[in-house]
Amino acid sequence: MFAMKIIEKQLVETIHQSLAAEITILRSCRNEHLLRLVDMFESKSKLYIITELAEGTLLKHVAATDGHYSEAVAQSLFAQTCCGVAYLHRRGIVHRDIKPDNILVSNVSGQLRVMLADFGLAAIIARGTLIKGCQGTPSFLAPEIINEKEYGLPIDIWALGVTLFLLLSGQAPFKGQTVTQVLDRVRIGSFSFADLIWANISSEAKDLITRMLAMDPAQRPTIEEVLADPWLTTPPPDLHIPAVRHHLGEYNARRKVMAGVNVARAVHRMGTLLKSSSSIKST
Repeated sequence: MFAMKIIEKQLVETIHQSLAAEITILRSCRNEHLLRLVDMFESKSKLYIITELAEGTLLKHVAATDGHYSEAVAQSLFAQTCCGVAYLHRRGIVHRDIKPDNILVSNVSGQLRVMLADFGLAAIIARGTLIKGCQGTPSFLAPEIINEKEYGLPIDIWALGVTLFLLLSGQAPFKGQTVTQVLDRVRIGSFSFADLIWANISSEAKDLITRMLAMDPAQRPTIEEVLADPWLTTPPPDLHIPAVRHHLGEYNARRKVMAGVNVARAVHRMGTLLKSSSSIKST
């Protein structure tokens, strides 16, 4: 079974750069935890991209789970995602838009397989260099992007930390009623494990999240260090955490309100407001 992405050629000019990056990476990467490009062809008016089929996104899978959902289940889903990211990072590729919507789940003969998808914002970084540019989704942006600084592979580690927080609680670590509020909380690294749901989550999981969400990119673990972390190398508690699905419903409702926001514009506006505020305080 396959999936087909159909793109009108008249739109290709406006999305040429991201589309070219996506196709280049899909063609060059071969890993069971990355969505596989099967074929690509074109007609006079359309471009057809054929990939393998997945049943749904990560959060949809978790939300639809009727039976047992535990830290151990979350560990398996997260570990597979990290394996896909590790493959990219070893090749100097930063994804730049890791989030549950871009993590797909497929059920093959009763075995869940997780695949990272959507490489439209991905970039190849030469060893020892950094890049700049506001790309991604507000709730998953690393603070260095929001502060309009140069960045590298650690931004993916941050996004994975946000994803793990969501998998274990059904909540986003950085909440807000508006995109500006979310970005402001990310900028200062304001999150906590105060909600009651975290009382039944292991200290190892919370420690890993805390290190992945370190404000200083240099203090975040590499993807190889994440995979070697005690939480991912030892069996975690298998206690059922049903509240995750309830919280996911609330998270999805808030997420829809913020859909379609121009991230670059929001980040630039925040930077302008911060500079204005600083100028006022200094006078």
